[in-house]
Amino acid sequence: MKFKECLEEGKLVRIDFGGKAAETERLEAEHDLAAAAESLAGGEYKWAIIQAYYAAFHSCKAFVFEAGYREKSHDCLVAAWEELGPKKPLVPRFKRLKALREQSDYGCSYSKEDAAEAVEIARQIIVANTGSHPPRTPLNRAELIRWQGNR
Repeated sequence: MKFKECLEEGKLVRIDFGGKAAETERLEAEHDLAAAAESLAGGEYKWAIIQAYYAAFHSCKAFVFEAGYREKSHDCLVAAWEELGPKKPLVPRFKRLKALREQSDYGCSYSKEDAAEAVEIARQIIVANTGSHPPRTPLNRAELIRWQGNR
């Protein structure tokens, strides 16, 4: 789906409350990325992929909120991030991550390599959206909050 189609179909709407909501989404993104890294390290490859996807999803959602939009579908989030996002070369990587999540979740097909790729894609997207490098070691929620406060 394309940005203009999402707007026309009401699956992407203008908002004026993006700041606080964006911060919440960023925190969720970082929490999900830490959980994905922990799942990968623990051999839980399906969950690592799903968590990595949601890390990227929440990071992109934060970016789209700050741009003054709210999506109402995963495809429209991708379209909005493609239109408004900071790193157009990462759009195919986000689409790849979405495909990995769907393949692991609905097709029960996943591997260690897929999970490692998913975690790295999510990390790249978070860095592109925030300009900040998340920690590479898994953190609990309290540690993430402290890390966010020190950026």
